[in-house]
Amino acid sequence: MAWAIASGQIPGSTTTAVATYGAVRTAMLLAALLDGPHAVLVEVGSGSGIATRCFPHLPGNRLAVGVDVDRGSLRKAAETSDRVDYLAATADAGLPFRTSSVDSVVASEVYEHLTRPEGFIEEVRRILKPGGRLVLTTPNTESIVLMLLRLLPRERAKAILSRSGERQQFLHPEFFDRYDGSPHSHRIEGASVRELAGLAQRNGFRQVRSTTWGLPFAPNFGGLVPARARFFLLRRLDELGVGLRHVMVVWERISTGE
Repeated sequence: MAWAIASGQIPGSTTTAVATYGAVRTAMLLAALLDGPHAVLVEVGSGSGIATRCFPHLPGNRLAVGVDVDRGSLRKAAETSDRVDYLAATADAGLPFRTSSVDSVVASEVYEHLTRPEGFIEEVRRILKPGGRLVLTTPNTESIVLMLLRLLPRERAKAILSRSGERQQFLHPEFFDRYDGSPHSHRIEGASVRELAGLAQRNGFRQVRSTTWGLPFAPNFGGLVPARARFFLLRRLDELGVGLRHVMVVWERISTGE
């Protein structure tokens, strides 16, 4: 069901490299929500709304909200779906929802941009109902490629990454000192599965699922691979327990007193 929803809402999901990558990633997020509470869903860092516009198609969803700091992205996202509400807010400054009012939160590729990651996690816990879920993804600091690059002198690693031009530079932003003060820049590279498990425990969550996903190259590199092969690879390598480019965790909010 998750793939059917994602592919139905994302044009070019089986033919275009970036769209295929986005559809596989979105299906993974949706699958993590299907067996949990999702009547009221919030995506923090909704961007262009690729995932958020899929939420109303989950059975039992009553309200889907996309939150982003970029008002231009919100306006564009609103044009693609009239079944989603969009709000402008900064994740670091607090989320505009009542305490215990949300069933699940999705924060995909947001963690690495935050000034105060633990403050954000505290805020997510506040707005979630007991038993509510947080689905979080971030670059994997223990990815195989990144660990190999760390063995090299920094300048050598940067030269390797930049060999194919700007597309390759987005593989591991820490090697390029990319933070420029904008909300779209990375403050940190990301986190490992183990780091996130500890963060969950410290902040009143139970980590009920964890995996890594994503191939060690940018989405548009898939255009170098024939469409059928690209689709086959992404559908089968969207989740692997160790070593891939990103981490995905699913946390459950522990009730007070547990």
